[in-house]
Amino acid sequence: GRFDKAKRDIDNFGENYFTIGDVEISLFEMAWHLTGLEKYMVAMLCEEPWVEPLNDKVEAWSTGLALQLVRAGVDAIWLGEDLGSQTSTLISPDDWRKKFKPRHKRMIDRLRKENPEIIIIMHSDGAVAPLIDDFIEIGVDVYNPVQPNVAGSDPQELKDRYGKNISF
Repeated sequence: GRFDKAKRDIDNFGENYFTIGDVEISLFEMAWHLTGLEKYMVAMLCEEPWVEPLNDKVEAWSTGLALQLVRAGVDAIWLGEDLGSQTSTLISPDDWRKKFKPRHKRMIDRLRKENPEIIIIMHSDGAVAPLIDDFIEIGVDVYNPVQPNVAGSDPQELKDRYGKNISF
């Protein structure tokens, strides 16, 4: 019954309204919610053997959830990934690129294979401007939110630099 309400709302309102399928927490954030932030971060740093199998299962779960929403007929998928603090990313951009960017790319590619017109929205609070080029590269259409009070997130600068390639 997980998707009954979504299907009902899409059937009732999808013709007249833009519908968004919510994968509230997707990869990085889901993994640390399952284990605890400190434990997960330390385990990633120490390359504990359980981290990658967990990440694989989280990727499969999140992709499956998003695919069901796409098949139900949503117009967009919202991927929640709080990757930043008020001053920087929670993990280094290089670590994100190595450990999570390929996973997001696979997920987005699967969603676009199911529906080439699906709009991908990446949500991340915090100072994640160093990842916006990567978001564009993997197929993110919308980045949310722009927080003017965090490092690197001046709305006009972001619009000037990226506005032709991504919406905010």
